[in-house]
Amino acid sequence: MDINDALRILGLPAGATPNEIESTYRALARKHHPDAGGDSARMSELNVAHDVAIAAASASLVPLNKLAALVEEASAKLVLRAEIREASQAAVASATESATSWLRSMRWASLALLTLSGIALFLGNGALDFIADKTLVAHVQPLMKLIYTMGTIAAGGAWVLTQRIKWTELQIEELSLFLGERENFFDLWCSILPTDRVESEITKGELSNFAATWAEVSVLGSKHYETFTPHRSWRKLARRMGFNDFANLFVRKGIEIGVLVRNDRWRDGRPIEALSLRHLEEPQIQKEMRVT
Repeated sequence: MDINDALRILGLPAGATPNEIESTYRALARKHHPDAGGDSARMSELNVAHDVAIAAASASLVPLNKLAALVEEASAKLVLRAEIREASQAAVASATESATSWLRSMRWASLALLTLSGIALFLGNGALDFIADKTLVAHVQPLMKLIYTMGTIAAGGAWVLTQRIKWTELQIEELSLFLGERENFFDLWCSILPTDRVESEITKGELSNFAATWAEVSVLGSKHYETFTPHRSWRKLARRMGFNDFANLFVRKGIEIGVLVRNDRWRDGRPIEALSLRHLEEPQIQKEMRVT
């Protein structure tokens, strides 16, 4: 992408200043960000256009021998942001699959029973008349009616399960959006972890164990829940999706919004993903973790 294409995508004239480029980009990012209902492809195009336009607008201030390095660095950041977002989306998909798998299995069983009842209805509407042995017919007909009744119940069950699946998917999407806010993420982080571990390094496995303990805490026995009621629904959702998937989603969203930092290490001859909170002043956050 050259500078002319970049300015056209951003809707800016030639010679736009870095401040104008930044201001226009942020306005477009708020409109087209996937979390705001925008298109991810359009957002990626805006990211590339922003970096190209900024690099070109700053070229007069940057020695030519450093310009290529700046462009390469910007491209590397784009790739890294894309990988982080993909990992976050994969975590949401995995959590959704885990939370709804048993509901989907029960729905398939209900639909199978419904199909069987349809066959029973067909047989009950005249097919049994071809059986000469009326005694056999008299014994089979009540069984057919029973299967038909069970199928009717299964139809209602399949509808209820479908609504539960949709509701669970909506809850996980809401949790993902909830964790996308740094303040919400930090509040939930402090709620899950013991006070002496909030600021320390932690592995994803340890986070999963702490989440299991946190999810089983009685609401009535915890003063914290009295003032932070949204955690109640997240506790139930964590139990449904499984604590490993919950921890994975929690970690991926934290990395995506720049609150968590990965510190990969080796322990007992195997790699582990260690994590810690990242403390930044708000201006630095805006600079380093630009909307993607």
